[in-house]
Amino acid sequence: MRRPLFTTVPALLCLTLLCTAASEAAERQRSGGFSTSRGHSGTYQTTVSGQRGAGLNRQQTVTGANGKTLSRDASYSYDQVSNTLHRSVTGSQGNTRSGSITVTPTP
Repeated sequence: MRRPLFTTVPALLCLTLLCTAASEAAERQRSGGFSTSRGHSGTYQTTVSGQRGAGLNRQQTVTGANGKTLSRDASYSYDQVSNTLHRSVTGSQGNTRSGSITVTPTP
């Protein structure tokens, strides 16, 4: 089955994140500010926690200059037996989406 590039790339990035994560549980944080060419600006914060093999969790928060905040919580896990990546994402309004993708290794 052929998948569009915009659905395959995030899954591959998640898989890369899971495969390159530290082998012990750790929490990593990143934060900063941004501005766009349209004149919007704000701050962001990302926290990644978890353990390789057990899954990772990512919490992201973006606050605009107007004070409005958006957040997103995502969890990722990879089943090495079936080569399947599982992902679940919950947005600011509480809507949750989840899905899985099976990766076929190339020889």
